[in-house]
Amino acid sequence: MFNLTKSFTFIGLWAAIIIFIASVVVLTIQTGVDANVGGVIFTKKFVESLILAFIIILVAIPEGLPMAVSISLAYSLNNMYNKDKILVR
Repeated sequence: MFNLTKSFTFIGLWAAIIIFIASVVVLTIQTGVDANVGGVIFTKKFVESLILAFIIILVAIPEGLPMAVSISLAYSLNNMYNKDKILVR
């Protein structure tokens, strides 16, 4: 019997791995070509790539969906507070 949950998990994990590797390769090429990309910018983009891969893994696994929603809401609330000083309770 074809198990849909396992296939989504498998596809999601491989997609996250491929996207992370591709973004790190692009970031490495950007660092070699452009002298302005380095240090803080490299670290920031690397962490963003890592977060993207982590979110893809969380969403691919059905049990991780509530956690992904909670993380995205917390991130949005943090941005609203830092930019506009809006506090949502």
